[in-house]
Amino acid sequence: MSTSSTPRSRGDKRSSWATFRRRLVLVRRLLRGSATVPELIRAAEAEQGAEAYPPAADLAVKHDLQSLRDEFGCVISYQRAQRVYILEELGDLALLDLPDDALEALAFLDATFPDDAPIGGNDRVRLLIGRMFALLPAVRRDAIGRRFTLPRMTWSASYTEDVKPQTLDIIQQAISLQRQLTFEYSSNYDTDSQSRQYQVAPYLVYFRDGHTYLDSTVLQPPPDRDKLLFRAIQFRLDRIVPGKIRMAHESIPNARPSQPVYEVIYTLAPAVARNRDVAHWFPETTVDYQDDGSALVKGYVTNLWQARQILMRYIEHCQVLEPPELVEMMRQTVAKMAALYTVLPSDYVGL
Repeated sequence: MSTSSTPRSRGDKRSSWATFRRRLVLVRRLLRGSATVPELIRAAEAEQGAEAYPPAADLAVKHDLQSLRDEFGCVISYQRAQRVYILEELGDLALLDLPDDALEALAFLDATFPDDAPIGGNDRVRLLIGRMFALLPAVRRDAIGRRFTLPRMTWSASYTEDVKPQTLDIIQQAISLQRQLTFEYSSNYDTDSQSRQYQVAPYLVYFRDGHTYLDSTVLQPPPDRDKLLFRAIQFRLDRIVPGKIRMAHESIPNARPSQPVYEVIYTLAPAVARNRDVAHWFPETTVDYQDDGSALVKGYVTNLWQARQILMRYIEHCQVLEPPELVEMMRQTVAKMAALYTVLPSDYVGL
């Protein structure tokens, strides 16, 4: 009686491994979003070639999806109206794990960008965080809630910013391709309530003080705003007129047009400077703390309007010394506030 056994075919091993890899491809495709059967087939063929599936490919895809459900506990649903499959849970097929410090960072992102965060594109941030959580083993997801107590970002006000996804998409594409943008913009400073058309070189989208801004240089200002030519302007994305933005054919200039640079010099009273922890608001800030607890602060800016906004936060504890243009802007602001509150010279006595 022969005791030898028939060796398992190497072809069977290769076939099993190819099937497993193909199923992983399906999972990765579904992690990107819902997909139809033809889309899943194309994803597999893109990685494994035309031989990824047998002739009866539709049936094989459904068999692969059912195997993922049975073998790994994946929750994959089918939306009959759209004819798409949706990966709802990975089950035991956790494709990612992170060290504790990285889990702590993920928990911090989750706390910093809650569902109601008033930031343009926040839905995309939440999508990324959700994807990261979904890829973790269940025990590691549970560890985030138990082990890490982190500060939570609290938004100081409720904002009604409504950045249209199409607007953000076009801006991001233009920045990526280094192309100019044309759009209509409604500003609060346009007293006629009419939108105006701008052509700009876009450089950066950023979030500040509850709003999402586009940092850009104006290349073609409206006819009545010729002073804005080649000026660096920050446009609020929610004030760009929906449907009135497009990416132009022209590329942005090779070098960004230079802006006037101002040295800002101001003093801060002891009430905000005596602990020697003054904020560095501007590039190249230097702080010279005085014996009386005050501070002499110097820095450089290109946008005096923003500099005024920042320094007004110190209210009466800040005095701007340079440049003369900013001093005059502060004087005008204080004068208008005094008139608004009917402040008379006699009211300052005893203050």
